[in-house]
Amino acid sequence: MIMASIGWSLYKPSTRLLVAASGSRTMRRLQGYFLCPKIYMGSLALSTTLLGLSSLMKKKRAFIVTDKAIRKLAEEILPVFRLFGFEVYLCDKAEPEPPIGVVEEIAREMLQFEPDLIVAVGGGSAIDSAKGAWLKYEFPNLDIGSPVPLTTIGLRSKAILMAIPTTAGTGSEATAALVLTDTTTDPPRKVAHLHQELVPDLAILIPEMTMEMPKELTIGTALDVLAHAFDSYINRNWANPLTDSLSIGAIKTVFKNLPKVLEDPRNFEARFNMQIAATMGGLAFSNASVGLTHALGHAIGKVFRIHHGKAVGITIPYVLNFIAHVDDGYLNLAEELGIHDGDRLEKLTRKFVDFIESLGVSIALKAYVNEEEFKKNLEIVAKYAFEDPTTAQSIRQPGVDEMRKLVEYMYYGRMPDW
Repeated sequence: MIMASIGWSLYKPSTRLLVAASGSRTMRRLQGYFLCPKIYMGSLALSTTLLGLSSLMKKKRAFIVTDKAIRKLAEEILPVFRLFGFEVYLCDKAEPEPPIGVVEEIAREMLQFEPDLIVAVGGGSAIDSAKGAWLKYEFPNLDIGSPVPLTTIGLRSKAILMAIPTTAGTGSEATAALVLTDTTTDPPRKVAHLHQELVPDLAILIPEMTMEMPKELTIGTALDVLAHAFDSYINRNWANPLTDSLSIGAIKTVFKNLPKVLEDPRNFEARFNMQIAATMGGLAFSNASVGLTHALGHAIGKVFRIHHGKAVGITIPYVLNFIAHVDDGYLNLAEELGIHDGDRLEKLTRKFVDFIESLGVSIALKAYVNEEEFKKNLEIVAKYAFEDPTTAQSIRQPGVDEMRKLVEYMYYGRMPDW
């Protein structure tokens, strides 16, 4: 049964049906959209943005959402806000894979400060925390995940949202997506929401903000980019020429620049390119959707405590083969990546597997969890993955039994053959 206990709209069968129908090829011919923030890039991006913004803001009160690990980075940009006349409040309560309760606590602080500018500084967790708290700040009695996509919420009556990413991965600075953690379940689960009004107003890409990312985080967030770009391209119902260009561009940029960053973490140009790739991937999946990479990744990542980017990244070869049995969109992807003959599915699979494993990342779940724990949690993982709203956006939608089989194949490193 689809979960509806926390009242999130995308977990209700009627909303999932609406989302799936709106993404059909027939409907996409009748109507479409492309949602994106204003994007400012470069070392002076924040100053340039605030120069124009300061004359438009009435209260000039900026509420910054970050976490304790990133607080120092956030503090370094406070003088820029003050230079342009902003009063600033710094909240460092964001947590990795943010629990709903923490987000509501941040919202209560917002209500006390009454900002007209909300600024997220950090990775996807900080940005998602800011999005969720922003909803509760504007509408204190609203359940964060309750608004139905394609309906009007009325955000921005109190504040606008700026996102300054410090990782090159989630793309949340450019997306309509929101992912939090429901801690009322056992085990806790990731819950997702999608609404066009959640796209930040401003995305500020400052390369220096990503320069100190440690190696494992650099790899994990880059795999998140790869999953976004892959899934938004392979889900042909939702894709269009705009998203296709962004997806392919993001994949190629990661393939080219991630090895350079790992070889030389201070490579400014490669870091900047990875940051842009993350935003490209975010733009692609926010408009063309993700599917099973994230349905599976949300479930295995949370239950087995695997970093989100790694969890979604290792699903790519399996999802590719699963979808290839019902749709030949992978052929276009193979062509774009220079694979023109032979068994293109096998070669494309090998290209992704070789790249992921070259990073020191195993694609087999057994590398991360022992067999006893895996078998104990297999049913709940399959259930969580099936109920995840991104499953409804996949061009091939597995039932619970097929989802269980997919997870089993992932554990042993076998490609789906059905």
